Amino acid sequence: MSRKRILWVRFCRFSVVGILNTVLHLIFFSAFYFLGVHYLLCQIVAFLCVNLITFYINRTWTFGSIDPRVGEQLGLYLLTRTVTLLATLVQTLVLVEWAHFPPLLCQITAVGINVSLNFLFSQVFVFKPVPQDLAHYLYFARIDLARLRDAPPITVYYIVPIYHEHNRLYPRSIGNPHGEDFVRVKVDQLEELSAYTPAFQWRLIFVDDGDRDRHSGVLVHERIQELYPGKLASGQMRVWYLDELAPQIAAVSRKGGAVITALRHLETLGPRPSDVVFYTDADLSSDLRLSGSLIAPLLSGTDLALSSRWHEGATVVDRGIQQKVSSWIYNLLVYALLGLDFADTQNGFKALRYDTVVRIRPHLREIGFAFDTEILMLTELFGGKIEEVPIFWKDSAAESNVSMLVDPLKAIRGLLRQRRYRRRLVKHLERADSAAGAGCVSPRS
Repeated sequence: MSRKRILWVRFCRFSVVGILNTVLHLIFFSAFYFLGVHYLLCQIVAFLCVNLITFYINRTWTFGSIDPRVGEQLGLYLLTRTVTLLATLVQTLVLVEWAHFPPLLCQITAVGINVSLNFLFSQVFVFKPVPQDLAHYLYFARIDLARLRDAPPITVYYIVPIYHEHNRLYPRSIGNPHGEDFVRVKVDQLEELSAYTPAFQWRLIFVDDGDRDRHSGVLVHERIQELYPGKLASGQMRVWYLDELAPQIAAVSRKGGAVITALRHLETLGPRPSDVVFYTDADLSSDLRLSGSLIAPLLSGTDLALSSRWHEGATVVDRGIQQKVSSWIYNLLVYALLGLDFADTQNGFKALRYDTVVRIRPHLREIGFAFDTEILMLTELFGGKIEEVPIFWKDSAAESNVSMLVDPLKAIRGLLRQRRYRRRLVKHLERADSAAGAGCVSPRS
């Protein structure tokens, strides 16, 4: 069952429980009122009794939660119910007193707000999956990677776009509190992978995304030269510059330009069709030792594997409410505009077979933050199989180059461009299919 269908089933169940909530509230209120209890106390007692019952039903039936922290869940459940109650009271006051809406009509809108907000809070905060530690994910990634022991040797290319990474590049210190020493950490993680699985060979490519201010590419090159001169000389580690590979877009690229240019330039290194290409962020949110969980599906016929922070089995650490809500809304927009039924399209840790890269790269155009959705859209459009994989994610937002005000708007404009682009591609493929006969790949509707 797809993620969107799961959410729809849960919402329907949640709505049924909401109807039961209303009926039980009337029953409890009436019972206490006829016993002579003050009507305000009746309201409070009915609210508590009913929400205890509906909490249990939603926990077991709607969301199927097995989290042992029942008390914490109940506290959050009652808190979010109180928040939504206040929200509906405010909207009723505004509509009745200022807009002169009939009170009865306001109750209809209040029900809509109440159900929607309560479901959102329950899904995102109250009944979220049981978190696991990193060791849990490393264990299963090792099991997945063990498949490579019997598989033909593959080379895995890691593309890392870099922009204003001058603080993350160096170790943490008093003067550099957000330092991550990401070059050393990423190499250590990849060395551990290759030591565990001899058939696994890696290449690490950093791409300077037109950073003319902080010169991240130059700094990373110097850091590699300092730490790993042999890997730099052999070509196992490289630094590419968007100013050199695609100067026409270097001034306006926002990560997407660096990634798609690297995908195009990758053919100069002679990868095989069965090789794997990752793109991941410069920060340490994703542990590269978890690569096996994304490589394994590719060895079994999947064309693109994406790690998902919204997967039922994922664990996300230190991610703020604003980032969670904006991500949730954005992925709903992706589904509405492009029909991509994935829970987390923007997570910066994805893997593709190289033959999939070859198939889609002539059509890659998006140079902004919405480039992820274009890659997914093209892979699906050309008949590729895509699989979401749960991930352990530790947010690293302190040195983020993403503006929560400006960049989401740019990304939405990118989605609208891709919607128009997809329509043109579908028409083109339909004409080609009609002209060439049944031998052509038919696009998905």
